[in-house]
Amino acid sequence: MHQLSKPLLGFYIEEYECIENDFISGERQQWYSELFLASKRTRKKNTEKRERAKKLKERLDKKMDMIFDFLSIPDALELYVKGTYPSQDLSKISEKYNVNLSTVYRTLNTYFAFGCCKRALIPNNHRIGKGREIPKNLHEAKKKYPRGLGRPRFDGELNQRVITQLEHDVMESFAKKLSLSSPNKLHQLFTLFCIDLRERLKKDNPYLDWDSHRVTRNQFLQLFNKYVSNKQLSIANKGVKNYKNNQRALTSSARHNIPFPTARYEIDSTTLDLYIQSSFTSLEGKKPLKRPTLYTVYDTYSGCVVGFNLTLDGNTEESLLMALNNTFTNKVFFAALHGVKIKEEDWPCHHICSEVLFDRGTEFKDKKVTELVESSLGILGVSFTESYMGSNKGTVEGGFKSMQESITEFTSAKIDKDKPKNTQHASQKALLTMSDLYKILIPYFIFENHSRNAIEKRDLEDCINNVEPTPQAIFNYSLNTKANGGVVRSNREIMMALLPRYPVSLIKQSFKIKRHIKGERAVHLNYQTSNDDLNKYREFACNHDGDGAFEIEVMVLPNWVDHVWYCGPITGGECVELKLADRSKRFASLYGDDIETLNNEDLVFASELRNKRQYFKECLAGLIKESELSRAKDIKNVKKTNNKSISKHLDDNTKPDLREETLGNAQMVSATLMGGNSSLLEGDD
Repeated sequence: MHQLSKPLLGFYIEEYECIENDFISGERQQWYSELFLASKRTRKKNTEKRERAKKLKERLDKKMDMIFDFLSIPDALELYVKGTYPSQDLSKISEKYNVNLSTVYRTLNTYFAFGCCKRALIPNNHRIGKGREIPKNLHEAKKKYPRGLGRPRFDGELNQRVITQLEHDVMESFAKKLSLSSPNKLHQLFTLFCIDLRERLKKDNPYLDWDSHRVTRNQFLQLFNKYVSNKQLSIANKGVKNYKNNQRALTSSARHNIPFPTARYEIDSTTLDLYIQSSFTSLEGKKPLKRPTLYTVYDTYSGCVVGFNLTLDGNTEESLLMALNNTFTNKVFFAALHGVKIKEEDWPCHHICSEVLFDRGTEFKDKKVTELVESSLGILGVSFTESYMGSNKGTVEGGFKSMQESITEFTSAKIDKDKPKNTQHASQKALLTMSDLYKILIPYFIFENHSRNAIEKRDLEDCINNVEPTPQAIFNYSLNTKANGGVVRSNREIMMALLPRYPVSLIKQSFKIKRHIKGERAVHLNYQTSNDDLNKYREFACNHDGDGAFEIEVMVLPNWVDHVWYCGPITGGECVELKLADRSKRFASLYGDDIETLNNEDLVFASELRNKRQYFKECLAGLIKESELSRAKDIKNVKKTNNKSISKHLDDNTKPDLREETLGNAQMVSATLMGGNSSLLEGDD
């Protein structure tokens, strides 16, 4: 240690060595680096950091200019250490840079004491307040800081209360309990922390007035930033979904451990950002439809589009199975059905996959998973990704983005989220129909398969054999060399495996099925067929096991009720179509909501009818009793009998009443035929 202005005893100034200090791992240097890194980001929230970094750089440059002026005198360091540096020169420096003389001395002392480097001049103001001793409890804080610390509250002149060691302890334990499954938004975390803190404070002092000892949101944020990790901070600011999709470190790609094409297909749906119009639009006016839903299926290995389905039904089971059916069947016939002529080599993707990757959507049921795996198609497994995790299905999600940019952006009825609210709604501009959209999507997907850049999906073998870096080329080559040509099934086998199955209740009148169409309630529908084998089996089952026995399963199309299909040993493998029976004809050609509405109306009507019948029974029983009482009064003088055997002379007793009934019938017939000219109406015999 050497005090300035004192003589250097025993050494010359040349024998001292100035070594630059290492501030790379120091706290100041780390803070300085992070500040400048943040200042280079262009987001709006970094504006304050950019201003701070700019001012700090100006201060450091100004201090370095002061030091350069100081070193302009020969032997400046030796003169300064000995205390013989001209004081008038230091005064000139302070006047030149408009600072106090003490600031010049502090700058020189800091610069020479910490290794003569610019980083030594980084200020320590980022540690303001960190050296203050933390009170142990509220009593000590009140005694040491009677008026609190920091900014005054809005509801009075009292400063916010002092944070004690207890708050640090509570926050430390609170931070350890946090996980991805716990509430992660800042306002939720602030509320939960206040609950924990209040319980701890009331435990020490049951009569504590919590309202006067609350912590502010800024105090919570300071504690929170100190004790939680950067990961948890990011989750609290942006949410779990954003962190998982955009910020977490990815350990592999979607193709990891996928050995060949058809090993895994990814399927997902999106609602297109455009409106279309009905094919039944007339000249009187357009009929816009709701936004269509597009199901797309991608091969994970090659990135090739292997199937799709466009639907107005949204995310339903039927839409999903139609997309899978399109994936596993020939595309030439599919394109021709929609008026597009293609060749087999344009889209040769009709192979069964080993695994299907879904997200956990409402349209896919656990029962359907079992049916797919247990079918004869060859699908070995079904995988599910976490909901709203697009990064887990990167292939199909990237395809959606490209499709929206290539198709949706050029339609007149696209949804523009930035347009003013007073402009015409996009649905009013709809021109395309579903048929038009199919004619656009089929060529688009074929072009994507043959032209999209897939360089990163090629392996060394593909490069050696000069396989083009396109999804379709990689799919074709690897399918033949690595997957032995793939697995192909007939259209009938595919449809039978995909269609959901329902149990049939065999009753004497029909085949009765309980169908869940839409909503919570089920509809009981009756079907009939002319097939003798099925009818004989139903007759035998009803007589043997009783009416309503469950014996067979039929295949159904989820949204269609007019027909169901049976294929099994009863008919020798022949597929038989069952039609709606007369008892259920009222549901014919209806769809979802209409079926549910009609079924609800039937249930309401049946309930009202039961109430009416019960009311009428009560009235009828009262009428009978009233009539009996009235008649009993009329014949009260007639001789009564207590005999228990049948009354005598019933036939003779009936003749007068029967003669009166016959006369009434004759009068009605005569009045009908003769009008008012009949003698019967005048009382003649």
